[in-house]
Amino acid sequence: IGLQHTQLAALASGIDISLKQEGSLVIFHAVQHSTASVDQNDQEDEDADADDVDISDFPNGLHFCCIDDTPLSLRTLEFGLKRYAHAAKVDTYGQNGPADVPRFMKHAPQTDIIIFDNHLDWPGRHTSGVDLLRTIKQGGFQGLLVIRSGNTSDEDILRYREAGCHCVLGKETPIKQAAEIIKRAYLRLRRPPPPPARPPPPWRLPEPLFSSPEL
Repeated sequence: IGLQHTQLAALASGIDISLKQEGSLVIFHAVQHSTASVDQNDQEDEDADADDVDISDFPNGLHFCCIDDTPLSLRTLEFGLKRYAHAAKVDTYGQNGPADVPRFMKHAPQTDIIIFDNHLDWPGRHTSGVDLLRTIKQGGFQGLLVIRSGNTSDEDILRYREAGCHCVLGKETPIKQAAEIIKRAYLRLRRPPPPPARPPPPWRLPEPLFSSPEL
């Protein structure tokens, strides 16, 4: 479990890690790249969101709310969103098990951006993050809804979108890159709708080119 958590933290930070043994010596190797790789699905979301969105317009001081069954994921989100999205507050739920779900459902709609893990697996109980998202969406929430999951197949993404999700992130996406994608998605959501198209003028019969002679 410790190695799994280390790998998750490294991936979220854009660091490549390896562990090898040479005789009695165990070597841990970590490399921080200047340019982080991007998950294909996240890249598609980013390309779709990029168009004319200027992420410098993203407001500082937004209120985030996150639910995940892994305390390390929650700490990564809290640190990364405060650092890269300049969040005023990042509330986290799930570290205390399923008892956190009712408190999350009561509090999350009062925030600006909500991030859900899809599969919330605690001992003796499984909760669907997509179901929680759908319930909050149907309750009239107007902010940004994000799924951050290890399951990002085309079928998974379609299911998330149908539930009302605005933005899908893979858990392997470095947190800095994830923050950029969230910014673009939020700005697109808040973009004012285009003005309604002007209706065409009423249709009229054309004037005759020549008047008919009087009989």
